[in-house]
Amino acid sequence: MSSQLYLDHYLNSGYVPVTNQPRLVYVLLEVRPGEELPTIPVPVNLGIVADKSESMCIPILTDEQFEELARMGAVQEVMVDGIPVWRFEGVPPGFAEGCPRNIDFVKSALRSALEQLSPDDRFALVAFAGKAVTLVPNQSGANKVRLLEAIDQLDDVQLGDETYMAKGMGLGYEEVQRGSSPSMVNRMIVLTDGFAMDASQCENLARQSAEAGIRVSTMGLGVEFNEELLISIADNSGGHAYLIYEAQDIPRAFAQELEGMQSIALCNLELKMRLASGVELRRAHKVKPVIYDLGQVPVYDRSVNIPLGDLEKDASPAVLLELIVPPRSAGSYRLAHTVLAYD
Repeated sequence: MSSQLYLDHYLNSGYVPVTNQPRLVYVLLEVRPGEELPTIPVPVNLGIVADKSESMCIPILTDEQFEELARMGAVQEVMVDGIPVWRFEGVPPGFAEGCPRNIDFVKSALRSALEQLSPDDRFALVAFAGKAVTLVPNQSGANKVRLLEAIDQLDDVQLGDETYMAKGMGLGYEEVQRGSSPSMVNRMIVLTDGFAMDASQCENLARQSAEAGIRVSTMGLGVEFNEELLISIADNSGGHAYLIYEAQDIPRAFAQELEGMQSIALCNLELKMRLASGVELRRAHKVKPVIYDLGQVPVYDRSVNIPLGDLEKDASPAVLLELIVPPRSAGSYRLAHTVLAYD
């Protein structure tokens, strides 16, 4: 019978010269699913955290429309959340009628999620801006009509113009915790088009979520979001970061993330490594499914634990290790003993 998983390893060189100096060796460790890997979808416990600041409701104008407003003097540059944005004043009535908005594409993405949620899944919806509010508390996917009602009412929610993302993430974390189960994939998705005014709190919540087994994926919308923060939140929690420059791509990215969650066969993969005597781990990098510098991973008595996240279909994780090997006489030596653990 085939194994569920294999851990393949590749070295940058099959040998190092015999010298009296330590040498740097690169080792790629790649997870490979076996033929007996289960394919039954795992239920999802999903918290959706959506930015409802005023900037999400600004019509997306064509270049020609923007230039026309500029000639009319209806456009001026102002600072919002610490970044320069365009403010529109004195726009003729009906000028932007029919123009799409970021919030419209978010609503479209949420409606598409309705089709993919099953009665075994759970979901919650939180909106944030200057304040945060839980629109749909955590409940069974059998109650999808509640999400549809909240989507229809999203335009009427007034939470201010500033972007305090940590307030939304905090409520989202509470809702996912409320429905959390070891037998489910526990995730949070954050959708925003702005720079958060509480970035450090967001990163702390990402680490807290990871410790609770909740992975946070982020979706930056537009062209002025804090790319570094959104990637950091995803990396610190084991989620994915989507940088979406065209609003019409939001539903497709949301569907891709949801499909990835529902294709998870194994959860909480962890690489457990015991270094041979004298071998040092200098640095570690995730290279699949996304590239991320893990930095100086803690080593305790030559033991190293590296979390790899969940195993999704067609997205097997891989890690690149930088090992410092001590000088040895000619011969064959072990670098490390590795074990792959998972739920």
